[in-house]
Amino acid sequence: DDDEPILNNNGIYSVKREYDENGLLLEEGYYGIDNKPILNINEIASVKKEYDDDGNVCAERYYDTNGAETVSKAGHHRVERTFENKLAVSEAWFDVDGKPYHLNNDTYVKLGREYDENGNISVIRYYGEDGKPVALNAGYDELHQVVNEKKQVVRIEYYLGGERVLINNGISALEREYDENGKAVRIDAVVISSQHAAEISQEQIHE
Repeated sequence: DDDEPILNNNGIYSVKREYDENGLLLEEGYYGIDNKPILNINEIASVKKEYDDDGNVCAERYYDTNGAETVSKAGHHRVERTFENKLAVSEAWFDVDGKPYHLNNDTYVKLGREYDENGNISVIRYYGEDGKPVALNAGYDELHQVVNEKKQVVRIEYYLGGERVLINNGISALEREYDENGKAVRIDAVVISSQHAAEISQEQIHE
């Protein structure tokens, strides 16, 4: 029946958007067949966005089907970002009460990023509520990665206090190889140094 309502894969019938005079998206809401708010895959009914002077989304807040403040599936209500040259260099999460939120039930509430000359993330640093570097549950506070010309991460190194470290699963780095379809076909775990590596399966790796 051509008149039958069509839902997307998440059960959403329509999306309503509100823009400012510059064409920036201010709010996006999700609705069911009955035209009532509905939760999307992230368990929010609407999101409101804020922008910096360069038009980057520097904050997002989430709301439920009644228009009340709520948390996303990831557990946070608000995310804040700062940018340099259009690249997000920091990201922090907060709960409904405005308190820092520990993403993934880990130790950090904020992360910082550095980028290589091609705009790929090269360093990620993790911070606690006091704004100081904090070790994740896995045992590192800084992650370095090398990205090739195909935007594939080919090496990841783990650091703690500025020094290479063995994280909880006993490795200090990962090296990846990809096939012509971009699928990782080989992952080597560096357990002590760049001269000592052991091939492991993806199931053995907890990043």
